[in-house]
Amino acid sequence: MPVVCHNCGSNKTEDCFFGLTDREYNISGKFDFCRCKSCGVIFMSPTPEVDKLLSFYPSNYHGYCPPTSKLTRFFIRLNLKNRARLYCRLIGRTGDILDIGSADGAHFDGLNEFGDWSFTGLEFNDQAATEGQRVGRKVFTNTIEDHDFFSQKFDLIIMNHLIEHVTDPNLTISSAASVLKEGGYLVGETPNTDSFDFEVFKSYWGGLHTPRHTFLYNPSALSQLFSRHGLRLKKIEFVLDTSHWALSIQNVLQSYTVTKTKIRQGRTFYYPLFLIILIPINFCQQIFKKTGVMRFIAQKEKI
Repeated sequence: MPVVCHNCGSNKTEDCFFGLTDREYNISGKFDFCRCKSCGVIFMSPTPEVDKLLSFYPSNYHGYCPPTSKLTRFFIRLNLKNRARLYCRLIGRTGDILDIGSADGAHFDGLNEFGDWSFTGLEFNDQAATEGQRVGRKVFTNTIEDHDFFSQKFDLIIMNHLIEHVTDPNLTISSAASVLKEGGYLVGETPNTDSFDFEVFKSYWGGLHTPRHTFLYNPSALSQLFSRHGLRLKKIEFVLDTSHWALSIQNVLQSYTVTKTKIRQGRTFYYPLFLIILIPINFCQQIFKKTGVMRFIAQKEKI
């Protein structure tokens, strides 16, 4: 019996990867992926339930911990500046912003150096959300699928590296659209399977992030997803981000006993070095619009 694509509903799917393991945090289990021939989405099959998915995130998950590398902190700071400029262009220096998958919301402080936005964060990991609340940030343990949780609507919704982590992308996007003001924007980043690094590394690709990434998109499939829920994809930007290259190389080296080394928060000691070394390759990818990370800007259509 063919596997149905959760993204577009097509039953024209094919096997993609078998028996993949967690190369970063050693979560037990083997995981399979299918590819939809209709929309091109690559998805974990079977897709885990929410509780099971949550168990794939250990307490030392890098998204929940402050970066230990000065180089990584530099890149994060640079990324915050670029994001703040984008938000200013879209909604100005004030407005209500919802960040879905916000972790503890530590980046809210950095972003508000450039604007005066009102941030609300949603995070399904209670420990991370509680840490944000402890220091006074407006972060809640919840998911956007429970959208009745909100009595307000937002000028801007952020989904940075979120859509690839969900169990039902259609429900996630429709729920986000329901709390977005007419004319408001949905922005974020997600891995791009139409990239040179995916073609090179295949099952070792860092963008798979097995087993925490459940749905992986190309630009066309992402546009189809948004349009289904009243959102018009205004722009795709191909991001200068070498993290998938660096993680892919780490995955390959960690697969051999002779090059295997200690991992801390899912990363080896040489991971930051590859972030720098691979920048020229990433520049070339940008020219051909084939980077491993894409940034999307979608707008809710006015009725």
